[in-house]
Amino acid sequence: MIENEKHRQNLLNIANRLKYSWYSIPLNDKGEPSETYLEYLSLLYNPEIAELIQVLKVFPNMLSLNRFAKKVGMDKKELAEKLKPVTERRFILKFGTDYYIPNPLFIHEFPFLLAINYNDDIGKNLAVLGKKYFIDEGYYKRWQTTKD
Repeated sequence: MIENEKHRQNLLNIANRLKYSWYSIPLNDKGEPSETYLEYLSLLYNPEIAELIQVLKVFPNMLSLNRFAKKVGMDKKELAEKLKPVTERRFILKFGTDYYIPNPLFIHEFPFLLAINYNDDIGKNLAVLGKKYFIDEGYYKRWQTTKD
């Protein structure tokens, strides 16, 4: 859940970067990321992680751990340790020592491909919110009309 206004703003920053990927994100009628999608992202990225990953790039662009650590002002071992839970769940992707934010399609699909995400309520909550923005709020229909 979105914990405070700063967390919401960080999630909005992430979502706005994702909306320009080849596979976009659910947008409201004003063309902004939907509130449901921001809630979905809040399950992936707690306030601390959401703030840290502001400097990451969206797949296929990557940022090395050294550069990442310098940009956020942290020791690289400490940063890697903080990111370990979200990389294990594939909410942030790691290739060697490079990190990146998954593109929107991966963010929608990856949580459901890994058993680790079924050990707590996160998988269920992601599924509920994913269904809400994709089906109930009509993102699927809007996405279909933009692809034709």
